[in-house]
Amino acid sequence: MQLVETAAVRGQTATTDHQKHPPHGSTLEEVLSYQHPDLIARFVEEHHVPESYAQELFVETKKWLWLCNANSVEGARAPLIIYPFMGALDEMWHSFILFSKDYATFCDDFFGEFIHHSPTPPREKAQHRDRLAADEEGLREETHSQLLRFVNYVEHKLGQDTATRWFGPEERLSSPFLRRSAVRQNNGEFWEDRITERLPYWNDSGSIQCDTPLISEVIAREHVRRSLIVGFANFADSLALAAQGIKVVGVDVSAAGVETYRRAAHALSVAPKILGIVSDIRHADLSELGDFDLIACTMMLHVLEPAERADAVRKLAAAAGESSIIIVTALSDKDDYLNDPSQGISVEELGAMFEREHFRPEILDTHYVAAPHSHPGGAQHAGHHVIRGIFRKNQKGG
Repeated sequence: MQLVETAAVRGQTATTDHQKHPPHGSTLEEVLSYQHPDLIARFVEEHHVPESYAQELFVETKKWLWLCNANSVEGARAPLIIYPFMGALDEMWHSFILFSKDYATFCDDFFGEFIHHSPTPPREKAQHRDRLAADEEGLREETHSQLLRFVNYVEHKLGQDTATRWFGPEERLSSPFLRRSAVRQNNGEFWEDRITERLPYWNDSGSIQCDTPLISEVIAREHVRRSLIVGFANFADSLALAAQGIKVVGVDVSAAGVETYRRAAHALSVAPKILGIVSDIRHADLSELGDFDLIACTMMLHVLEPAERADAVRKLAAAAGESSIIIVTALSDKDDYLNDPSQGISVEELGAMFEREHFRPEILDTHYVAAPHSHPGGAQHAGHHVIRGIFRKNQKGG
């Protein structure tokens, strides 16, 4: 059995093994004609994205697999790399492989060889980090040259339109784009499932617990009368605050999520305390909502691009009163989350954004969450690092 490497170690590694047939390749048109409705349906269900976006990702994934085979057939030594900004394509590849018999048949029918998928071993990641520390400039130049060769190869084999789609400014194959597509899908079934699972417990116990422990800590020691929850539809925080007599204004991009939580608030007899607003924080003017004692932005900032994050923090600060507390949780950059490390936020980045708005941290750290977790646009994970921050407005003259 001969193994031919077709992807580099720093991305996801694909190898081909020539078992039944000599190297050969189907035309791109033949490969793109392949359809798998069950795969599309599963991807939509797992990632909560529009079916049209799942179809688009599958087309690009088929192009990627065709390219891997073409690289093998041509005997090229230069490896192909799934770069971090191609994380959404990689997710679709993962999903395809789960249909193992179909994937094996697909590879055999179109390529005459199996295209394996192997994650980068920790040893090779460590070697890459060591080299980065020893010769950052040299490694960046080498990586840039590799990327240029890859872009040229993609343009040569797949055309300008595909190269633009893979490497253009919109980054439609990136994990953040995948997540934003999921959030904007407003998947009503997803939210209904979350509420349906938890309403019986809340009703029977007579107690609603916050999903965000920092919120529980703050309301136990601070006098909070009015709160703003950004990322309202994701958590039970708003319902728990309302159950304690605290007025809640919730802002979320998901109309289905907000409507579902409104119904839950009625079922739990806390509706008079909750106002749900459908809005994207990138376009919302939070200052129009008045001042708040407590502002919470939970598991949302990392979805945004860096410039959008800074703007969101400015909006949170503008909605704060003189003695307000702002709580933030976000995915940390310590994880290679969905194969896109650029998606996470560092402690330094989060602290600097609030410092510019004249807020000081009372708590700012990273902790590891071991329990499985899922949310719109995200895959399930055995664990991940989460940044936690409690920020208080600097006193005048301080």
